[in-house]
Amino acid sequence: MNIAKLTRLLYINPLILEEKFRSREVRGRVAPPFIVRLDGVGFGKALKGFKEPRDQRVHEALINATLQIVERYNLIGAYVVSDEVNLIVYPQAPYNGREEKITSIFSGILSSRVSMILNRQLFFDARIIVLYDLAEAIEYILYRARIGLGNYIGSKARRLGLWVEKRPRIHEQLKDLEAKGIRINNIPEWELVGSSITWTTIWVEKINPQTKEKIKVKRRRIQVTTGPWMLIETLNKAVQAVL
Repeated sequence: MNIAKLTRLLYINPLILEEKFRSREVRGRVAPPFIVRLDGVGFGKALKGFKEPRDQRVHEALINATLQIVERYNLIGAYVVSDEVNLIVYPQAPYNGREEKITSIFSGILSSRVSMILNRQLFFDARIIVLYDLAEAIEYILYRARIGLGNYIGSKARRLGLWVEKRPRIHEQLKDLEAKGIRINNIPEWELVGSSITWTTIWVEKINPQTKEKIKVKRRRIQVTTGPWMLIETLNKAVQAVL
């Protein structure tokens, strides 16, 4: 270590510089409900060799990583489609709603976990979508499901040379795909519109330690179902509960 350079560092007052620069940090707080959307960065190149447009191994890796976030932060649920994860933050926000912590940590968890499972270096960007009420989450999830479905159909049609520059309307693409023998009802639902992650309640049989009798106890469990439907049902119930 160069002594002169080290001495220069030792004479710097970090408290003064902290006061100077901390005020310039871009910060914000957000109150639930809100959505954290995480999108894969450059997945087309990073996942070369995997099935296109969607690979079940990738989807399962995204589900695995998303489960960890939903469970760790006790979120109401999540929706995974294509290379995208939508986390519904409700009823409480982690880190007191600090936007920079939520986006960076959620992105870090997803990136590291998916990279480890797929043995590829993968990254996710993150953004927060503010909701006026929980009912808007339903509309948002339907919107992302429609985008996911449209992207899948468009990708299939383009790969078959059914369009090059100008993308036809989705119904026209479906007709063209059917003419090629590809019918939407024969494609797995997860491939078309992803999966939901929600909570469910189950009854578990236990032994009462005092009476030694069998008793049934309610337990909360996380579950994965295909499509956005179970998440929408969960959100609908939550909306009705606060009315």
